[in-house]
Amino acid sequence: TYLHDPDPRCRMFAAVAVWEATKKAELVEIFLALKDHADPEVRSTARMRLCMMSSENAKLFETVASFEEDPTPGVRYHVVVAMRHFGKNGAPVLQRAFGDKGVRGVCGAAVLSAGALGKDGKDLVPSLQAMQNDPDPILRSAVERALHQIDPMRFSKPADPMK
Repeated sequence: TYLHDPDPRCRMFAAVAVWEATKKAELVEIFLALKDHADPEVRSTARMRLCMMSSENAKLFETVASFEEDPTPGVRYHVVVAMRHFGKNGAPVLQRAFGDKGVRGVCGAAVLSAGALGKDGKDLVPSLQAMQNDPDPILRSAVERALHQIDPMRFSKPADPMK
């Protein structure tokens, strides 16, 4: 089958297709084998898939967290999105991602993931408060929501921007 093809790109894209259709956990081995591949596309795709799979596999935490400094913004984005599934363990990764200002999507995703941690994100409150005056109104709005999600007794519910 294509999952055993000698061409790493073929294996990669076959595994992506099968995982999308079935969510079979055993496919993690294919992505783990390709996460450090020399081809940047193969490596990035494998890393992003591992991030996506981590919501169902807590054993992937260390592997996914190790990608936080990946040179590809898309991988870093998927890392911070994945951290919402790891409770307090994900908070330090999110803390560092708040500084990823070169790519707003990464910082913004880190803020959203911090909020998704709920009370497990309490150690992130000072950093989130420091972003309340960020020049980006979308980021400021996300920060307000995250603070409320983390500590609704301390931070009021932000106004609904759609009203």
